[in-house]
Amino acid sequence: MGLPITSPKGALRIENMLRPYKRGEKEITLDVGLDVLMSTNYARSVRDMLLCIEKIPIDKQREFESVVLFTFVDRLQPIDIHNIAQNLAQNGGYEKKLAKRIAQTACKHGEILMSSPTPTYCLQSLDTDFVRFDADKYDGLKVLREKCGIKAVPKLPSFIDLTECLTVEIYRQNLQNVKTLKLAPNCNIEITHCQNLPNNIDFSKVQNICLNGCDLRNFDQLILGKGQQAQLIGVQNLPSFLDISGYDKVLLVGADLSHLKYLKLKKAPPAYLENLIPNSCQVEILSKNEVLKPSFLQKFKQRFK
Repeated sequence: MGLPITSPKGALRIENMLRPYKRGEKEITLDVGLDVLMSTNYARSVRDMLLCIEKIPIDKQREFESVVLFTFVDRLQPIDIHNIAQNLAQNGGYEKKLAKRIAQTACKHGEILMSSPTPTYCLQSLDTDFVRFDADKYDGLKVLREKCGIKAVPKLPSFIDLTECLTVEIYRQNLQNVKTLKLAPNCNIEITHCQNLPNNIDFSKVQNICLNGCDLRNFDQLILGKGQQAQLIGVQNLPSFLDISGYDKVLLVGADLSHLKYLKLKKAPPAYLENLIPNSCQVEILSKNEVLKPSFLQKFKQRFK
């Protein structure tokens, strides 16, 4: 069981508490380290506390094993905190214990403390289908299955982690509240009739993708990954920069391409797409051996690389 936040403190109050230890005027104590963890899971505060431990002699660092371990029990931490903790664990000889705690938290079904100035929680779930979600209780959702379906949930959290999911289906969602949506490399994803997709979704490593009836108004450019097929059907507000060159098969129908300025393809477009691409669009085709139709060459011959 992790160390709960029993006496929440703001970042400024913890900064004032840690100042003499950060300046080297005093050596941090075990009680101070535990006090920080019972006050917050904010990354800056936790990082400063661990760096204060790193300042003291190695033989004294070993006394803080429980503090370092509790930093990762039922808590999410950014990579820089992982790196500091790994160094402390190596100095203290408890690297295996730390790895075990991190692994246990990563696969836990239940609520996990997120890194935030105020106590906020992520639900790590073994469920595969979500039709409801308590966004008033949780600010994050992490799915621990290889398959996930999120369908018409009234309100989604600001943080969604689907990096364990190889197959993802998101259906009829307004993602206005979602600030971060993380996907697994080489996953297959289908997003249908969704609005307000956050523009920081990284589609560049997605294997196969279908965007059906989605609104992409938040995207300045759309770069998709590599796989067998990319389908963009009835997409609204398609960005002017579109890279779908990683796919052998491309289906792009029902979208307004009149404002498209750059299009990158693996092969020459099918006949239906030739007629949709505006004359002002710069087209790049990767395949040098592609046989292009004379009509297409005549229209776009100045725009190939």
